[in-house]
Amino acid sequence: MKKVWNWLNGPCGLEEIIVSRHKNNFDAIRHLAALIVIYVHCTLFVGPVGYAGAFGVPVFFFLSGLLVSQSFEASGTVKNFIWRRLLRIYPAAVVVILICALVMGPIITSLTPGDYFKSPVFFKYISSVFLVQIHFDLPGVFETSPIERSVNACLWTLPLEIKMYVFSLMWGLLKFRNKNAVLIAITLFLIFIGTACPQQAEFFFRTQIHFTNFKIFPYVSAVPMYLLGMLSYSYRGKIVVRPYWFFIGLLLFLPFVGLPFFGYVVHICIAATTLGFTVLNIKWLKKITPNSDFSYGLYIYGYPVEQLLANYAYPHIKGASLFLLIVLITFVLAFLSWNLIEKRALQFKNYI
Repeated sequence: MKKVWNWLNGPCGLEEIIVSRHKNNFDAIRHLAALIVIYVHCTLFVGPVGYAGAFGVPVFFFLSGLLVSQSFEASGTVKNFIWRRLLRIYPAAVVVILICALVMGPIITSLTPGDYFKSPVFFKYISSVFLVQIHFDLPGVFETSPIERSVNACLWTLPLEIKMYVFSLMWGLLKFRNKNAVLIAITLFLIFIGTACPQQAEFFFRTQIHFTNFKIFPYVSAVPMYLLGMLSYSYRGKIVVRPYWFFIGLLLFLPFVGLPFFGYVVHICIAATTLGFTVLNIKWLKKITPNSDFSYGLYIYGYPVEQLLANYAYPHIKGASLFLLIVLITFVLAFLSWNLIEKRALQFKNYI
């Protein structure tokens, strides 16, 4: 029992965790979060996935808020910070969008090549490469899909991620007292809106501010997690993480999920679970975690692969077998994305 307690209670300062790769499981968490996202989208094959999705995209945003804050301080200049963020998010995303539009789309579309490439829907999809507004459909592609028509539903997070990069930049440049108190207030306000009155807030933006296509969900789910990551970095010198946070976070999450008040604590549960996982000393976890970061590739390629197999392999292959096949193909594409695109792009991070 003493060994177990020592394992669960081993303290580690968050500042030390961030700067010491061998003392954190950030790589493992990112890969696990990407696999959770793929799993959640596979309800057609694996059945209901419950609340597993709560530990997919939110975990990504929490880690992003934490590590992008570190990147801002390490960048030295505004130009360098912007350049590094662009290199990290754009090259791989642009390539996957172009592959879907120029390779996959023309092969499987129900239209003639001429009609496909002339369609306004095609040009809208191509415009997604700017990551300002994502268009999800391609002409004549996945029109009868058993999932939905979207070519790559996961890309919705990328414009929001860029907005949070801009927020991190602006917030980092602002100099005033009690910045953290203001950030805490913003975070709590978004959590309150998301729990108490999300529909009313969305209606207000659409009718009074005339944001006709405004959706409140990303701003009350993913954004608070990003802000919690920023706050964790701000207080990194005072936060001492313990492995048992992982289990406490899950124990608080599982019994109360779905209850009316849960929306007020779910973000804290996810943050605590994530931080606790970062310091879990599990030797086999380190061994199976890839040395390279394939998580981004897993995230952006998972959905197109799932769509292809849902339309051309299901129901001949289904259940766990189909899910594992999706993961295997996506991992190969993520491997290629990292080695041929992402890693090469990041070699230019010190160019500015």
